[in-house]
Amino acid sequence: MSPSIEIYNAVFAQIQKHYQAYDHPPQLNEPVSYPFVVVDDSQSIMTNYKTATGMRVTLAVHVWGRTNQRKTVTKMVDEISRLGMQAVRTKHYAWQGRPNEQEQQILTDTSVPNTVLKHGYLTLVFDLK
Repeated sequence: MSPSIEIYNAVFAQIQKHYQAYDHPPQLNEPVSYPFVVVDDSQSIMTNYKTATGMRVTLAVHVWGRTNQRKTVTKMVDEISRLGMQAVRTKHYAWQGRPNEQEQQILTDTSVPNTVLKHGYLTLVFDLK
């Protein structure tokens, strides 16, 4: 299995244990309740060392809540960010979270017509050991 898919699946499974989570933004015909999480894009960058090849994987995670759920959205972002602060062992690989590379934002979002949402955005960064 691809290392990037394996870390994505591991992070998604951990998030799904605690929150309503999707691997894509919900479509109009998918009923959702707020707040929810979308584990979205990933980026893999190969790194070369003298004696080995490594990889850095960055995962984009979005937390969506209603405008009055800012505190909840912030708490969820903080809790999810802890996944990227530790070592993670998947079936075939060992990963090290890079908290100093993480990024977090809480935004007011008006992209849905006639709706104001709170949008938490964070990136989780993992290096293949």
